[in-house]
Amino acid sequence: RIPGSKALGIHQAEGVEIATRYLKKHPALQAYWETLEHQIRTTRIVRSFSGRKRHLYAHGDQARREGYNAPMQCGGADILNLTIVRVITALPMVWYVYGVHDSFWFAVPEGACTVWELHDVVEQPFTINGHDLMIPIEWKPIRRSRV
Repeated sequence: RIPGSKALGIHQAEGVEIATRYLKKHPALQAYWETLEHQIRTTRIVRSFSGRKRHLYAHGDQARREGYNAPMQCGGADILNLTIVRVITALPMVWYVYGVHDSFWFAVPEGACTVWELHDVVEQPFTINGHDLMIPIEWKPIRRSRV
């Protein structure tokens, strides 16, 4: 039951058939979902790729939904937080100002480092479930004059 499938014009039988074919091509994914389902049912705890716990307090379908979403949502938050730590560790003269969703604002004193130095730190790959993943970034440098 995927509510968005109806909006996309995918009928239930067609959706089941598409999902079945996909899972046959990717057996590791089926095993992952089964492991996740077991964790949701028995421990009510799921983890992000970095090991961070998410306790599930809901019951029934709501717990399953939270349990299936949490590893990816927590993993995304882990990547954002670990990126901030990488930057301020490698470039201590750079200050983390704030972040909103998937955006960061850093304050970089003029001449403290180049955009490329910052770029090299931010685009270091993360190892996620045995795979190296580099998150591409976009820059919007903003120069603020002193008041």
